[in-house]
Amino acid sequence: MTELSAPGVARLRGISRMAVHKQVASGRLPARRIVNARGGAAGAQYLIPLSALTPDEQARYWAQFGGQPPPAEVPAMSLRLSTPQRTALVRRFLASGRSRAEAKALAAEAGVHLTTFYRWIAAAREQGQDAVAVPVAGVEAPVRFPRSGVPTADLAAVIGWLLADARRTLRDGYRQLGAQALSQTTVAKPPISYVQFTRLLKEMTPAFADLRRYQAAGSVPLRLSKTPKILRQWSALPAGHTYVGDQHLLDYQCVLPDTGEIINLQLYVWMDAATTYWTGIAASYGPYTQYTVGLSLLDACRLHVPTALLNDNGRQERSAYVDALWARLAPQFEVGDSRHYTTPHLPPVKPIEAQMSVLTKFLNQEGLPGYRKRDADAFENQQRQGALAKAKKAGQLPTVQELLAALVRVMERHNTTPTRSEVDGTEYVPAERFHQQLAGRRIVLPDEDLKALFYPRFQRKVRNACVRVKLGGQTLEFTHPALAHAAPDESVQVLINPLPPHAGGLALRQGGDGRWEPWCPLEPWLGRGVAPYADPETLEALMRQKQSYLNQFRDALHNLHAAARERFAPKALTPNTISL
Repeated sequence: MTELSAPGVARLRGISRMAVHKQVASGRLPARRIVNARGGAAGAQYLIPLSALTPDEQARYWAQFGGQPPPAEVPAMSLRLSTPQRTALVRRFLASGRSRAEAKALAAEAGVHLTTFYRWIAAAREQGQDAVAVPVAGVEAPVRFPRSGVPTADLAAVIGWLLADARRTLRDGYRQLGAQALSQTTVAKPPISYVQFTRLLKEMTPAFADLRRYQAAGSVPLRLSKTPKILRQWSALPAGHTYVGDQHLLDYQCVLPDTGEIINLQLYVWMDAATTYWTGIAASYGPYTQYTVGLSLLDACRLHVPTALLNDNGRQERSAYVDALWARLAPQFEVGDSRHYTTPHLPPVKPIEAQMSVLTKFLNQEGLPGYRKRDADAFENQQRQGALAKAKKAGQLPTVQELLAALVRVMERHNTTPTRSEVDGTEYVPAERFHQQLAGRRIVLPDEDLKALFYPRFQRKVRNACVRVKLGGQTLEFTHPALAHAAPDESVQVLINPLPPHAGGLALRQGGDGRWEPWCPLEPWLGRGVAPYADPETLEALMRQKQSYLNQFRDALHNLHAAARERFAPKALTPNTISL
């Protein structure tokens, strides 16, 4: 049997050696522990069977070192339960009567000892998976009650009733518990005594006194100190219901071949929450902007228009431009107020954050030079930054085009790699589930309508046959011969493509009935030294110097989605196309 060391597995997976040791310690990677007879710092080591790695990682190993896998080698991981499968069994137990007989049956189904299954249950309880939601200061706070003769739902209802009014006492809550018992049976007496009731309020987690204090203080202290990470079953949603977005700073430096400029790329990624299918990625030079958010959402809406969005409560995500484009899009489908935001460092955690580690891992496995992320270990960081400096000096950094091509391969690999559902532990392919579940209900807008919705809209006065617009911190002028015939100080509405070369701009003029009607196309004008009509080739070359790579990247992703739809979507069904 072929075995690898922890550093070898780390190189194959694109992660650190300590991350491999954590996977071994948690049981996710089977390993054989050996002790070096010479002792020293490397006295104890792990040997990990190659069959425990994924098929892609095994294929990369054999391609790198030659040879072929032995025919008798059986993957060791096939005999172990995955984390989603284990979580699904624990959830079945917590949702049932929690008897010992049920625990024995589920332990036998998992193929583990009863003690091991109870250890899984204890870990799940520490994470709050057996908690019930109680409204506290506008937040659904998870609360755990000790075992008693009162149903958990009844206790949660009484706690919520007490917190709704600060003037209500514990005696009032005890009477409310008796009233609930009377509504269910003919016995007016509560199932426990008042002393037992007060003891439950003290021993619950968090205690009732703390909940009252948080009710008065607000939601942020509660979420920072007592609320654990909220585990949502996103797979239970229909595909295309919610798109989740987040920004990601790439850990690689690249070079622009035209000028030799060293560039740091940032991404904005949209993912379907139900299937983890990556629907849209937009790249930007330097910090991402509101237009990076909007145009990546435009690419995602080419596949299907969602009914809800979830992203950070950041300045770019809450910009007037993004708010306006969703306000124009939402009424077409009567989705109402369907934008949701999260607060940094506070639960709930967006499901896309776990996908960022997948993106990092897959990109590291591409083996590109120019890795720049700082390491907490001083020695490791010194070696890494030294290698980066040597790559810069020797001109070995990847070009922008090479890095973007690697991102295209990473997206294709993620969307077509089998993963497991957190609901029932079943294995599925994100692209297959996304396109098959959308069959018959996919909503698609024509590209021209999408551009009209997503391009920023400004109202400006025409001065000297030009309109001036500020885009991305830079003031640009757009012109057309027809603007020379505008009345003095006449205002027009303009739709501008925020990405250079800003092709597709349009001016709208207000008619006699007050409606804005298309008037003329707009062409960008760089100003001094370039005549917008006499020298169009120079103008286009200057505008496309950097942006051509990003435009090619968007086109490659669009072709990638088209190939996935052709491969996985049912052939007999067509999308619902709506023209605005």
